[in-house]
Amino acid sequence: MLAKIQKASERKRKMMVIGLIGAMVLIFIIIRFLGSEDTWICQDGKWIKHGQPKAPMPTEICPRDIK
Repeated sequence: MLAKIQKASERKRKMMVIGLIGAMVLIFIIIRFLGSEDTWICQDGKWIKHGQPKAPMPTEICPRDIK
């Protein structure tokens, strides 16, 4: 009986580890493919296109000291 309980808890631990790894992979994929790649970046006092932004270039001033 004790061996049966130990095997069951061992399987549960394995499933929890597999589930955790799966969740981490899923989060990485979501961030990678749904993240904003198409945007405007302020660099050296100029607005630089990053990807293919749908919005027009910002009209606000882009300061030189932003990193």
